[in-house]
Amino acid sequence: MNKYNHKAAQPLRLTDPTLKWNVEEELINAVITAAVYSEGLRPGIWQDMIRATAQGASKTKEETANAFFFRAMVDRLLEELHTLEAN
Repeated sequence: MNKYNHKAAQPLRLTDPTLKWNVEEELINAVITAAVYSEGLRPGIWQDMIRATAQGASKTKEETANAFFFRAMVDRLLEELHTLEAN
Protein backbone atom coordinates (compact mmCIF):
# COMPACT_ATOMS: atom_id res chain seq x y z
CA MET A 1 0.00 0.00 0.00
CA ASN A 2 1.19 3.48 -0.72
CA LYS A 3 0.42 6.65 1.24
CA TYR A 4 -2.96 6.91 -0.57
CA ASN A 5 -3.99 3.41 0.56
CA HIS A 6 -3.71 2.06 -2.99
CA LYS A 7 -1.93 -1.13 -3.89
CA ALA A 8 1.31 -0.53 -5.70
CA ALA A 9 1.22 -1.24 -9.43
CA GLN A 10 2.73 -4.52 -10.51
CA PRO A 11 6.16 -4.10 -12.10
CA LEU A 12 6.23 -4.29 -15.89
CA ARG A 13 7.18 -7.63 -17.35
CA LEU A 14 10.31 -6.92 -19.36
CA THR A 15 10.65 -10.30 -21.02
CA ASP A 16 8.71 -11.62 -23.97
CA PRO A 17 6.80 -14.87 -23.65
CA THR A 18 8.50 -18.00 -24.90
CA LEU A 19 7.55 -18.41 -28.53
CA LYS A 20 9.03 -20.58 -31.25
CA TRP A 21 9.09 -18.22 -34.20
CA ASN A 22 11.78 -16.91 -36.46
CA VAL A 23 11.78 -13.13 -36.99
CA GLU A 24 12.68 -13.73 -40.63
CA GLU A 25 9.34 -15.40 -41.30
CA GLU A 26 7.63 -12.75 -43.37
CA LEU A 27 4.09 -14.13 -43.25
CA ILE A 28 4.02 -14.28 -39.45
CA ASN A 29 5.50 -10.79 -39.22
CA ALA A 30 2.91 -9.51 -41.69
CA VAL A 31 0.01 -11.13 -39.82
CA ILE A 32 1.10 -9.71 -36.46
CA THR A 33 1.72 -6.27 -37.97
CA ALA A 34 -1.68 -6.23 -39.69
CA ALA A 35 -3.38 -7.29 -36.47
CA VAL A 36 -1.60 -4.55 -34.52
CA TYR A 37 -2.62 -1.87 -36.99
CA SER A 38 -6.19 -3.23 -37.11
CA GLU A 39 -6.44 -2.82 -33.35
CA GLY A 40 -4.84 0.62 -33.41
CA LEU A 41 -1.49 1.61 -32.03
CA ARG A 42 -1.36 1.94 -28.27
CA PRO A 43 1.30 1.33 -25.65
CA GLY A 44 1.91 -2.38 -25.21
CA ILE A 45 -0.05 -3.57 -28.26
CA TRP A 46 2.97 -5.29 -29.84
CA GLN A 47 3.73 -7.21 -26.65
CA ASP A 48 0.05 -8.10 -26.25
CA MET A 49 -0.10 -9.41 -29.81
CA ILE A 50 3.05 -11.48 -29.31
CA ARG A 51 1.60 -12.83 -26.06
CA ALA A 52 -1.63 -13.73 -27.89
CA THR A 53 0.41 -15.48 -30.58
CA ALA A 54 2.33 -17.39 -27.90
CA GLN A 55 -0.93 -18.40 -26.22
CA GLY A 56 -2.35 -19.68 -29.50
CA ALA A 57 0.90 -21.45 -30.35
CA SER A 58 0.95 -23.21 -26.97
CA LYS A 59 -2.40 -24.79 -27.83
CA THR A 60 -1.03 -26.56 -30.91
CA LYS A 61 0.67 -29.94 -30.86
CA GLU A 62 3.85 -28.41 -32.26
CA GLU A 63 3.67 -25.38 -29.95
CA THR A 64 4.80 -23.04 -32.73
CA ALA A 65 3.50 -19.82 -34.23
CA ASN A 66 3.66 -21.49 -37.65
CA ALA A 67 1.29 -24.25 -36.53
CA PHE A 68 -1.05 -21.71 -34.91
CA PHE A 69 -1.30 -19.52 -38.00
CA PHE A 70 -1.48 -22.52 -40.33
CA ARG A 71 -4.48 -23.84 -38.40
CA ALA A 72 -6.12 -20.41 -38.50
CA MET A 73 -5.66 -20.25 -42.28
CA VAL A 74 -7.08 -23.74 -42.76
CA ASP A 75 -10.08 -22.91 -40.57
CA ARG A 76 -10.71 -19.70 -42.53
CA LEU A 77 -10.42 -21.48 -45.88
CA LEU A 78 -12.88 -24.17 -44.74
CA GLU A 79 -15.28 -21.46 -43.61
CA GLU A 80 -15.21 -19.97 -47.11
CA LEU A 81 -15.67 -23.40 -48.68
CA HIS A 82 -18.73 -24.10 -46.53
CA THR A 83 -20.15 -20.69 -47.46
CA LEU A 84 -19.79 -21.57 -51.15
CA GLU A 85 -21.40 -24.96 -50.63
CA ALA A 86 -24.35 -23.39 -48.80
CA ASN A 87 -25.14 -21.09 -51.74
